[in-house]
Amino acid sequence: MGQALVRCAENDPELEVAGTVDLGDDLAPAIEASEVIIDFSFHDATREIAELAAAQSKPIVIGTTGHSDEDRGAIEALAQTIPMVWASNYSTGVNTLFWLTRKTAEVLGSDFDLEVIEMHHHHKQDAPSGTAATLGKILAEVRGLQVKEAFRHGREGIVGARTRDEIGMHSLRGGDVVGDHTVVYATNGERLELTHRAASRDTFANGALRASKWVLGRSPGLYSMQDVLWLKDWEMGRTRDSAYTAYLALGSNLGNPLENLRGGAKRLQSIGITPLVLSATWTTTPIDCPPDASPFANATLAITVLTSTTPRTLLAHCQAIERDLGRKPKKLRNESRPLDIDIITYADRVESSPELVLPHPRARHRFFVLAPLNEIAPNLVLPGHEHSVKEYLADCPEDTAAKRLDDFVWDL
Repeated sequence: MGQALVRCAENDPELEVAGTVDLGDDLAPAIEASEVIIDFSFHDATREIAELAAAQSKPIVIGTTGHSDEDRGAIEALAQTIPMVWASNYSTGVNTLFWLTRKTAEVLGSDFDLEVIEMHHHHKQDAPSGTAATLGKILAEVRGLQVKEAFRHGREGIVGARTRDEIGMHSLRGGDVVGDHTVVYATNGERLELTHRAASRDTFANGALRASKWVLGRSPGLYSMQDVLWLKDWEMGRTRDSAYTAYLALGSNLGNPLENLRGGAKRLQSIGITPLVLSATWTTTPIDCPPDASPFANATLAITVLTSTTPRTLLAHCQAIERDLGRKPKKLRNESRPLDIDIITYADRVESSPELVLPHPRARHRFFVLAPLNEIAPNLVLPGHEHSVKEYLADCPEDTAAKRLDDFVWDL
């Protein structure tokens, strides 16, 4: 894949190869010289590459498969600090196949038996292919099945009649086959097959290069080729221009503050159309609160919503979440609360009303907002103002008692 990536990049006037790395080479200089990293190496190498990319705040595109659960979890956690595109296959045709596989399974229902067949060249070391595994996971999600219980990797001997709760997974190896994948839907009287055949590695290279251009400038988060190709939005009748990003601040100092933040983020995730981008959580000193107020747990997040979700609609959602998590009508100014959700910015909107002021009028003066916001949007310029978040943070009095909770995992 490395040669294909270099060759295709050299044919793209928008791209320049800053460096390539082979086994045993020093990774750091090449990563430092690059704007975005593309990893098509080996599963044992990806974690180190991703950690170096995160340390230098460089976006990364990952096409390597076969990782252990531990490594995959550690790599995905880095997406809280850098934008990361991770896909088992970067072909635009295969990603269309992913979308069609889900839609077909939903339309046909449970009366059809499901089988996945893949074939690759005789040098391929892992089986099934990452693409076949993704196809199987999509089918399992539609059917509500657990992957480990549903997959049948080939069949041998007296295995008994096929059940509806299994997904056949078959791997063929031979010759120089670049990659063939077929999803079979079979029932009494008819059979439907969806097939994609790759004739050149260039199709994967060009897809990865497309992802590398797309991920530049994105907020930290874990993305897929479905995001790059806008298939998630197209599925729901959206266009890439029909969504806005809002930045929210969450705070809690009553009950179980960290669980309150997690509960609020889970509810907000159902409102957004892409994964939330989340800062770390912090404990901070109460500001302008009653004397007996406990320390706060604070965090910020970026949420992408449809333009039909107006600032007032988003505010109503936030207030409903606060109420559902136990917040009562205010009796004292800045009293302790299970959850407080403030809209810091909504796209480039500037407005002032009794119900809502955008951007939030005190955000640029509050360490408990700026410190976590700086983790996910340091270059964000508040609408109507001249300075970025990191500039405001540099001038903001530091909360010496504040602590970043590195051990907290959002686990949404």
